[in-house]
Amino acid sequence: EKTKPRHSKEIEIDDKTEMILVNRLVDIGTSNKYDSKTADGDEQTAKSERREKALRLAREGLGRWDAQLALAIMEAVGIDDPNIQVEETTRDLRLVRRHAIGLKENLSRCLEAVANLRSSIIYGHYEDSIPLSTQSIKDARRELFNRCSLVFSGAMVDSAKKNQPKSASPSIGVLSSAGIPMDDPAGWLMMSNKVSMKPKGRCGAATLAYFDSRDADAEDFFNKMERHLKDYKTRVESIESYVYMQCVGIQLEKHFSKKRAQALTAFEKKTD
Repeated sequence: EKTKPRHSKEIEIDDKTEMILVNRLVDIGTSNKYDSKTADGDEQTAKSERREKALRLAREGLGRWDAQLALAIMEAVGIDDPNIQVEETTRDLRLVRRHAIGLKENLSRCLEAVANLRSSIIYGHYEDSIPLSTQSIKDARRELFNRCSLVFSGAMVDSAKKNQPKSASPSIGVLSSAGIPMDDPAGWLMMSNKVSMKPKGRCGAATLAYFDSRDADAEDFFNKMERHLKDYKTRVESIESYVYMQCVGIQLEKHFSKKRAQALTAFEKKTD
């Protein structure tokens, strides 16, 4: 949590830098000094609309470049037939992109799993496709604990409930004479009131208190898990954004290399 303000400040700086970059990209090759002389009003209006569209998409999706934004930037620059060709990037970058796509899909499944766990554990709701009983997980765990407590206590519950003497059940007398405690000394059955004697320990109460503490922290745990997964997903999406940045850079380089060659040819013809 201490690094959160620093992280937010870094994101703010990155967002400003990204908008400066997009502004520079859409303004490449633009000169207001000569545009008014060489272009008519309709062309200027269309060019301005393409530029504003690219900037709007960049502002709406800061840090998340996609095919729509990449094409808008290319159109704003003046590329006649803009297209996204991932195949033109390096082999390593294509490999990283495939891994990023796989990670993004896995993170989506993890987020879905967290939502299902939250729904089932906290609210007791299950998917229709899962044939589970109507008993909640909390109640099922409590029932299992009660059954295990009977084993851990070592007490003869039926005899204790009926207040029968040890002579009424020979097995109790034999076990007691052998030094085996039959009165739940650890206190496993204290919370269930299944024995009348007062136990020495508080194992049952401590275990139930632990369960209650875990249940109370479940919502906070799922919130943290969901927040970390979403943050990780955002980082993975930034890899895809970098791929689209590379595609835009490649297309712009090809476009202006072609323009430069055309201008050089025209200049040579004029000088000849």
